[in-house]
Amino acid sequence: MASNLETSFFRLLSKDWFDDVIIDKYLELVTIYGVSIGKKSIAFSTHILDLCNDHGYDKYISHYKTAVEEAELLFLPLNVPGHWVLYIYVRELNVLEFYDSGGGETRKLSALSNFLKQFNIIKYQLDKREVFYQQDSFNCGLFVCIFVRYKINYGDCRKILSKNLKIERYKVLMELSIGKILFLL
Repeated sequence: MASNLETSFFRLLSKDWFDDVIIDKYLELVTIYGVSIGKKSIAFSTHILDLCNDHGYDKYISHYKTAVEEAELLFLPLNVPGHWVLYIYVRELNVLEFYDSGGGETRKLSALSNFLKQFNIIKYQLDKREVFYQQDSFNCGLFVCIFVRYKINYGDCRKILSKNLKIERYKVLMELSIGKILFLL
């Protein structure tokens, strides 16, 4: 019987959209890689807003408090029914960046603002980033992973050029299989 992770890996080989397992595991790898290059970051679970809504903030805030205070970047991937988007809080600039490979408007902003408020992140500038847009209906999760990889390596996700998305899917699969970020681009 295949594990959840193995089942999710099969999605990387098809034209299926990424699930929460892939995105959460990949962002975990990126944060570990970030530490190795001197960039402290934290990636929240794709379910963090729902968990806080269902069970309250206290448990999660106390668990993440120190990590959030020390992090330069906070990665917040969110599923907005049928689509993945990404928010990145950049502490140094006090900016909340919004990335949507589908070109949509900010989503779940009220819930996200309430979540950030729990960490005393209150007054910040919101910046909807113009990025490379996907040309299909299933690679939004892949773009979340690409955006995070570019952000940790280069600080700017707008430098993403046209990508061979099949190769990018294989890169994510390889990195998840090995448990290490291998590709800088």
